[in-house]
Amino acid sequence: MSEKPSQAKPAKTAATTEILPSAVQPTKGPSVLVMKAAYPLYAATVLASGALVIAGGGGASNTGVPNGAEILVPTNPSAQAVAQTPGTALFRHACGIARGDRAIMNVAAHPTEPILAAGMDELFALDAESAEQTGEVVSDFAPTEPFQKSCNFSANGKHLVTGGTDGMARVWDAKSRELLHSFATGGHRLKTVDISPDSSWVAAISETKEMTIWSLKTAQLTHTLKSDPKWNSAKDYKIQAGRFATQPDGQVVFISAHSLPKHQSRLVKWNTSSWTPIGRSIIVLGPVPITAMNVSPNGAFVGVGDAEGSVAVVDVASWTISARVDNLHELFITALAFTQSGSHLVSVSADTLSFATPSRLRAGRSASSVILVIGLALLLLLVVALLLLGVF
Repeated sequence: MSEKPSQAKPAKTAATTEILPSAVQPTKGPSVLVMKAAYPLYAATVLASGALVIAGGGGASNTGVPNGAEILVPTNPSAQAVAQTPGTALFRHACGIARGDRAIMNVAAHPTEPILAAGMDELFALDAESAEQTGEVVSDFAPTEPFQKSCNFSANGKHLVTGGTDGMARVWDAKSRELLHSFATGGHRLKTVDISPDSSWVAAISETKEMTIWSLKTAQLTHTLKSDPKWNSAKDYKIQAGRFATQPDGQVVFISAHSLPKHQSRLVKWNTSSWTPIGRSIIVLGPVPITAMNVSPNGAFVGVGDAEGSVAVVDVASWTISARVDNLHELFITALAFTQSGSHLVSVSADTLSFATPSRLRAGRSASSVILVIGLALLLLLVVALLLLGVF
C-alpha cells in the first residue's frame, strides 16, 4: 500500500452550477431535474444522511472545464418515500467542492457514517460529509494510465473494495485504510467490484466474458461465472456490471448486466448458494449497451442506464420493469444512485445533467403508453355512441 499525506481540505466554491432553488423543478416525463452542473458528471452516491453527492469534471487537460463535486440535501426526507407531485424538487443544493486538476470518477458512501470514498485516477480519498479530506491512498498500480474504475463499501461499513485498470480487486479496512486482500483477475481491466451484504463474497467484473467471485474469509477464488453460452461465443459480448442485493424475503442474490451489440441488453439474477441463474434473464432497455447499474439500499430495485441516455428500474422480487424513461439524457448514463428509501433513481451523465426518476411508475407504464390507452378508450366510447345513435 502506498499512502500519500493528507492535504488541505478542498475549498468550497461559489456556485459553479446552475442552481435551481425553486420548490418546483423542470421535468422530463416523470423525471425531475436535480441540477445542471458546470462540468460532465461521472459519479453519484447517496450518503447515510440522505444527502446526494454528484461529481465529475474535465480532468487534468487544459480545457478550462473544472473538476468538482456537489452536495445536495433532501428538501423533505420523509417525503422521498411517498409519491411526489410532478416537478417537486427532491434535493436542494448545499455546497460545491473544487477538486483541482483531478476529476472524481467514482464514489461510494459508507452505510452508516458520514464518510465518502471518492476515486480520482489511481487514488481513492476518504472524505467526511463536511468535505474535509482525510487522506489519499493509491488503489491502482497499472504501469501505464493507472485508473480506479469502481469502489464500494460492505454493508457493515468495515470494508471497502476497489478495482481498476491493473486488474486487481483490493479490499481495504475502511477505518485504517490498511490493505487486507488483493485478488488477481488475470490482468484484465476491472469495470465494477462489490461486496455481498453478509461480507462473504467479493465480486469482480472485468473486460472478459467472465465474472469472478472470491471468498472474503479465505481470500480464495470460489466461482467463475459465465452467462448464455450463445453470447459467450460472440466477439463483442460484454459483461458490463454486477451488484449484490438482498431481496425482501432475505435471499441474497447477485445481479449482472450483459450487452451484445445489435442484441437486447439484459439482466441476469443469480442464486448465491448454487451460483446458478434464477429464472429467465430480463430484457431491460433494448439493443443498446448498458453503461451503468446500481441497486437500491433496501435491495428492492435495480437501476440501469444505457448508451442512449435511457434509464429503467427493475423490481428485484418480481423481476419485472417498474419504471422506464427513454432518452432522458442527451449522452450515455455514467452513474446511478438510489435515494435511501429506494423511491427514486438518480442518474447523471456527461451532458452535465442529473435527474431523479420514480422507481415505480403507475401500472409500470410510460407516459406514451398511458396516452395510447386513453386514446383507444376515447375511440371506443365514440364508436359506442355512434352505434347508439344509429349512425352505423
